[in-house]
Amino acid sequence: MVEHPPGPPALSGEREALPELARPGDVITHLAGVPTPTADEFGTALLKLLYAAPPPGGALDSAKPAPGNWAGEPVELTVRRDGKEVRLRLTRVHAANGSPLLWWSGDTGPLSLRRDGFPAVFAHDAGVRPEDCGGPVVDLHGRVVGINIARADATRTLAIPADVVRRVFADLRKRAGE
Repeated sequence: MVEHPPGPPALSGEREALPELARPGDVITHLAGVPTPTADEFGTALLKLLYAAPPPGGALDSAKPAPGNWAGEPVELTVRRDGKEVRLRLTRVHAANGSPLLWWSGDTGPLSLRRDGFPAVFAHDAGVRPEDCGGPVVDLHGRVVGINIARADATRTLAIPADVVRRVFADLRKRAGE
């Protein structure tokens, strides 16, 4: 088994990153450990990896990510290259609401890799770039109501509510004192 060089390469939506990973002649054999001997089976494995299973007889809803589908997490793609198996580590991008290849919009700037699956967030319309997340969200009275955590799309930035942050910090302080 040949392992991809250290420093995990990431396919974070940039089409330019793919040539660094996949090469002409590579044959995909597994996606996240699931054998993919045909294009149809690769498509099925990809859909199961990205989207929640539809109800029996129902249609796939691309706005509902698969449970545990966390953007920013690694996904392994195994290819056969020159007669050897090579494992490529890709970074999972946001699954719902749009193509991963469109994560960068020239008008709005980049989006955060992880933009869903948070247990408690609210959205607002300030266009905070991913690298600038971490700052406070204030209301019209100057009160901190949340902390920015992700640029979700062209119009939404996600923030953790201030009361959730206070509870987490209180719990961390309590644990630190134990």
